Amino acid sequence: MNLNVPLLYTYETRMNNYRGLLGYLSLDLVPLLLVVGITSLQDVSNILLLFLLWLTLYEIGYLFNDLKDRHRAGELNRTPGPVSGNWYLPAIPRLVLAAVIVWGVALRMGWTKAVVAVGLNLFVLALLFCHSSDFVRRHFPGRLITFLALALFKYSPALVPVTGAIKGASALLMIFLFYGMARVLNYTLRKFGNENVELSPRAQTKMQLGILTIFSPLAFFPYASADRAILLQARVLWIYFFAITLLSLMAFFLRRQLAGRS
Repeated sequence: MNLNVPLLYTYETRMNNYRGLLGYLSLDLVPLLLVVGITSLQDVSNILLLFLLWLTLYEIGYLFNDLKDRHRAGELNRTPGPVSGNWYLPAIPRLVLAAVIVWGVALRMGWTKAVVAVGLNLFVLALLFCHSSDFVRRHFPGRLITFLALALFKYSPALVPVTGAIKGASALLMIFLFYGMARVLNYTLRKFGNENVELSPRAQTKMQLGILTIFSPLAFFPYASADRAILLQARVLWIYFFAITLLSLMAFFLRRQLAGRS
């Protein structure tokens, strides 16, 4: 596998089959589009451009995490097949592509938003480097704290330059409550001693359904009229993640029933 090709590593390790691709798009990209609203084609195109910038730079962190400590603490890296190399040389073509994308962001949205996007990307990338570092790995609960921070701020580079700080922050919080919290909880139980989570099928999806049920009043709480935009945002995201989670569980149980009959 050629590590020097930007975006190829993400495709091969995160979405190399139809279910992986569908899951990545539905859980990583579509929620951002829902936040800005599909009626504004300009904002949608801006989100897609910023998402591409984020993914290009975040992939450097993927490489660092998956290859630098490939067999540490019993964890195998996600890279399919034998791969030799390091993380910093493949970072060069990604930085070149990111520079081109930043130029495009500046032409479309202005240099101020381009600088904000670069700053947020560097912040998130620094979090990912910190999450994967030897120091954080050695000191509990360092890895849990950095994973929590990533779950909260991971999508900020693709969202905040378009929506602004306030709307972007509320959207990031909603995405965390309705999706990221289950990932953090599953990660915590799986990494720190509960082997039943590993054995339980679709454990994270079940946790997410439970969390969505708990937070359902948040999506329909009668806010003041001044908070109408936040209310609508919460409702749209809650309904979307609830539908995705429910469909995922239904598909899993259907596949298991069909497999049992064959």
